[in-house]
Amino acid sequence: MSRAFIEGRGAFGCRRVTAQLNREGHACSVGLVADLMRELGLAACQPRAYKRTTMPGEEPVDSPDLIDREFTADAPGQRLVGDVT
Repeated sequence: MSRAFIEGRGAFGCRRVTAQLNREGHACSVGLVADLMRELGLAACQPRAYKRTTMPGEEPVDSPDLIDREFTADAPGQRLVGDVT
């Protein structure tokens, strides 16, 4: 049973392991495989799908310095700046 779990790269749960074992000629039930996997400490881990989050543009974007590096203000709320580093 551990072999079927390892061949599934740790992503096979008790139902898939049971199906694999039944195809190979080892008659077993889902409940039996679930109990054995729990005793052996085998837990399926489904890998997440890769999702690309940053898309490069055609040309670099120029960010102008609108306050000319002058960060002091006379009153609150006149110069709002942020940093994303």
